Amino acid sequence: MSTREKVLKTASGYITGPRQESYGPPEINFKKIASGWSEIFGIKITNSQVALAMAWVKIARMSHDHAVKDFEGFMDSGVDCAGYMALAVELAEEKPGD
Repeated sequence: MSTREKVLKTASGYITGPRQESYGPPEINFKKIASGWSEIFGIKITNSQVALAMAWVKIARMSHDHAVKDFEGFMDSGVDCAGYMALAVELAEEKPGD
């Protein structure tokens, strides 16, 4: 299995398995986060924007050159980022008011 396949397979397992069981369905969990962020920042935040922001956190961490120093940490952030991006696309399909 190539590294890219491993990243995507692992991310898929996370967002459909144990993490969903721990945190609940993403549309409910991200709605709670979006509600809190909307209150904090005084603007409307959508569920898909939460997923994009979470992916950005992972990208920012990855940009610190962890691949050279800590490949496992870089891989872990890459897996998480792939999962958040998949969720962002899925959550963007929601109709307004969902």
